[in-house]
Amino acid sequence: MRHIAMYFGLVDQPFSERLKDRPDVEVYRLRGPDLEHEIEMALLNNLETPLKLAYVGGAEAKQLDGQYGGVWIADGPNVERDLLRFWGLPFGD
Repeated sequence: MRHIAMYFGLVDQPFSERLKDRPDVEVYRLRGPDLEHEIEMALLNNLETPLKLAYVGGAEAKQLDGQYGGVWIADGPNVERDLLRFWGLPFGD
């Protein structure tokens, strides 16, 4: 299973670095004019493995809810726990 988080506008959040260090999680920071192209390129890395995709952020991320089978998760103090819960992964604390 691929556990993927697509972050919108969260370049310097320390929790994203903790998630990025996990071998069972893929983290992508999206920015720029062609977000859908960036998403498609990330998803093309491995088409055979099932995935659980989350769009993390504000209004821009919320607009993609449901696309490519992904769900929107609001940015906030519990976003890391919300992601791990959505993926069914342990919190590690």
